[in-house]
Amino acid sequence: MSKITLRFSMSVFHFFKPVFALGLMLPLTLLSAQDVLTLETKDAPGLWLDVSSPLQESCAPALRDFREYFHKITGTALPEKAGDGRIPLRLELLAAGPEDQTFLGRGRAGDYTIDASKEVVVIKGKTPLALTNGLYGMLDMWGCRWVFPGELGEVIPKASALELPLGITTQRIASDARLLAGPPSYYSEGEVGDWVRRSRFGKETTVTAHHHWCGIVPPTVYNDPEKPATFHPEYFALIGGERVKGTDGHKFQICTTNPEVIRMAVESAREYLRKYPNVDTFPCSPEDNLEFCQCEACLALDSGELTSEGLRDVSDRVMAFVNEVARGTQEEFPDKLIGVYAY
Repeated sequence: MSKITLRFSMSVFHFFKPVFALGLMLPLTLLSAQDVLTLETKDAPGLWLDVSSPLQESCAPALRDFREYFHKITGTALPEKAGDGRIPLRLELLAAGPEDQTFLGRGRAGDYTIDASKEVVVIKGKTPLALTNGLYGMLDMWGCRWVFPGELGEVIPKASALELPLGITTQRIASDARLLAGPPSYYSEGEVGDWVRRSRFGKETTVTAHHHWCGIVPPTVYNDPEKPATFHPEYFALIGGERVKGTDGHKFQICTTNPEVIRMAVESAREYLRKYPNVDTFPCSPEDNLEFCQCEACLALDSGELTSEGLRDVSDRVMAFVNEVARGTQEEFPDKLIGVYAY
């Protein structure tokens, strides 16, 4: 395969001092020295950055990192003006199609291509996230590694030559970054946010299915006997012939066949999806316990089968509730889904 080679000063690798063992294997890629274009630093700096103002803004963190790590690798600042023999590095935002707006399509928002010729190198993608990933993809080709968050986790080479395959390199992000658990801010701020972005695991939208039944019907509001104006124990699980009372939602479930609970769940989903347009799912998983409702209506939805532990299988009732929420939100949010855990 043909390549462009951008040649710089002597080759030295810097490795961080290990403080504990990591079970990681980093790939080593050996590139052929044939069919390359070599640009010597004494004759021309090699690349120069040619990025429009809107993309300078939308890809600012990645461009800042690209300049910094380019300098660390080469010992040379990345020029931002044309010059004799310099090859422009450009970002090109492609038009998104209807397929990119579907649930599965948004999961491909980070895919990119690098189109390299002897005249220009262009990173292309349909979102700023894709262009961001492309910049880090080039740094990855040149040996940069971010093993874990923080400066200690950086492995940045000092290279005599930087190589890019000529032609189009297409990179599809292997996993759906939307599935990262936890609050979105955790993956976009601080050292962890930097590490996620540099590892090409950033996301534009989120898929979540966390435990949320008692978020839909808050027991602090509806299951506190000391608040008679809003006390509705019938919203919560019937266990041993009695409705469970209390405000600790970790200890019980809601009654998912209660019509008012279903109505509240649908409205909660609508409000959530309106408030968080960058979320692709409404979380609708049961609380993390086994105290499911034993009322006749809930029991009637169960298959009657037992789990391998001898517990009653409640999968059918859970999915019946989730489908009620899905039907109630479909008209307003046809491109959103309801998220639920599968055990």
